[in-house]
Amino acid sequence: MHFRGLQNLGNTCYMNSFIQALHLCSDFRQQVLDFEINRIAQQLQDYTQNKQLGNKPNVGLLLQLQQLFAFLSFSARESINPIRFRMTLPDQFKNNYNQHDANEFGKILLDEIETNLKKLKIYENLIKDSFQGQIEWTIECLNCNQIFKTQEDILDLSLSIPNTNSIKLEELIEENCKPEIMDGDNQYQCDNCNSKTNAKRHFTIKKTAQNFIITLNRFDFKYSGNTKILTKVDIPNKIQINQQSLFLQAVIVHSGAQINYGHYFTLSRYTLLNDEQICRYPCIQTALQNLYVQQTPYILFYKTDYPYQVAKIKQNFLKNIIDQDNQNYMNLKQQNQQQQQQMIVQNQQTFNQKNDDDDDDYGQQGNQGVQNRIIF
Repeated sequence: MHFRGLQNLGNTCYMNSFIQALHLCSDFRQQVLDFEINRIAQQLQDYTQNKQLGNKPNVGLLLQLQQLFAFLSFSARESINPIRFRMTLPDQFKNNYNQHDANEFGKILLDEIETNLKKLKIYENLIKDSFQGQIEWTIECLNCNQIFKTQEDILDLSLSIPNTNSIKLEELIEENCKPEIMDGDNQYQCDNCNSKTNAKRHFTIKKTAQNFIITLNRFDFKYSGNTKILTKVDIPNKIQINQQSLFLQAVIVHSGAQINYGHYFTLSRYTLLNDEQICRYPCIQTALQNLYVQQTPYILFYKTDYPYQVAKIKQNFLKNIIDQDNQNYMNLKQQNQQQQQQMIVQNQQTFNQKNDDDDDDYGQQGNQGVQNRIIF
C-alpha cells in the first residue's frame, strides 16, 4: 500500500492523525468510497424543496471525506491538502488554529458522519457496524443489595492508566473491569432505596466492533491534573476479548507532556504517518519501542480478522476527479523539472561565458612572461 501524507494547516495534526487511522480501516474506507453521489444529491434537493433547513444534512462533509479517502488511496501526490474537508467540519475545528484532542475530534467526526447519513437515510448503520462496541454496567447497591444492569454503546473503550512503570494492555483492561466503590460525591441514586447510597460497580465488554478503538486515558484530572501519565503500556499485535481475536491496525501517538499541547502522529503496521512526513520501518513494534518517553500511544485501532480490502473506486465521477488531478500534478511536475533543467543549462552557460571573458583566468602576457596568480 502506497501512503500519502496530509499537510498540516496550522495545529491540525489531531485531525490528520485520526483521518489517517480511519483510512487504514479498510472496510470503512471502502464503504465511504462507495457513497453514491446521485442519491446524496437527490436527498439534498428534497430537503431544499421541502425547506427543511433546520434539519439539512451536511452533505459536504460526506463528499469531502469521500474525496479525501480517494486522494489518500490513489493520488500521484506525496501529500494531500485537506483544506476542503476541514471547511466542512463543525466551527470549533475549522475557524481557528487551536490544538484539539484527537480522541474528542474523532468521536465528534464519527457522530457527525452517522447523524448526516441518518438524515439522508443512506448507509445508516455504517458507523454502528464499523466502530460501535457495547459494554454492560453492573451496579450493586450496598444498602439494599439490589443489582442493576445497563448496556452502553461505545465508539471507544476508554481505559484509565495507573501511575506505575509499565503495564500490559491485557492487564490494563482487566484492571479497568474490576469493581469500584461509589461513595462520597459519587454515590449512586438507588431507585429501590429512593436515595443516594454507597454502591459497587463494574463493567464488562459485551461486544467488540470490526474496528475496535481503545483510548489510553493518560490525563486523569482526579489524580494527575493536567500532567500526562507516562506509564509504559505494552501494546501487542493481537489481543483476545470474549474469545474474539483483535489485531493491531494503527496507533495514534501523542507527543508532549500536557493535554493542550504537543503533537499527534499515526503509526500503521509498517509506516509512520506524521503530517506530510512518511517513513517506513520493519514493523509497528519497532516503532513503538523507539518512541521517546513523552511520545505515548494514545488511541489504538484494533480490527477483527476480516479480510483486508484493497481500495477500489466504483464511482465514475470520483475516478474522473482523481485522474484529472493526477494529470494536472504530473504536468506541473514535468514543467518544474523542465524549468530546473533550463536553469541548470543557463547557469552552466553563464559560468562558461564568465570564464571565457575573464583574462585573470589566464594571467597577463608581457615581457616578463605569464604572471603568477595568487590563490586564497
